[in-house]
Amino acid sequence: MKLVFAIVQDYDTDRVLRAITSAGFRVTRVASMGGFLGSTNATLLIGVDDNDLKRCLAILHQNSGRRVHHVSSSEEEYWLEAGGMQISRDVAGGAVAMILPVSRFERLMPEGI
Repeated sequence: MKLVFAIVQDYDTDRVLRAITSAGFRVTRVASMGGFLGSTNATLLIGVDDNDLKRCLAILHQNSGRRVHHVSSSEEEYWLEAGGMQISRDVAGGAVAMILPVSRFERLMPEGI
């Protein structure tokens, strides 16, 4: 079994979640923030059987878009004042997936359910 940590941009999160759950995977969403311009994103934790890993990664890949982010003039001004270079756009999107081995998995449920 594997644990997939997938970091997905907010823009793609709902589409990715629908596709992942429709394929029968269980997923936990954690709000997160980071990246070049401090953009918001989601970290998805997905438990995957070894033989389903490729299918899970394909779903992430298919549903994580790529787009050009245009930087506002105030953001660009901040970067110039901070000694940075002039920027007007940034290519963003896709997802980052980190796969960790799981040595033990237990699903804890109250009795009677």
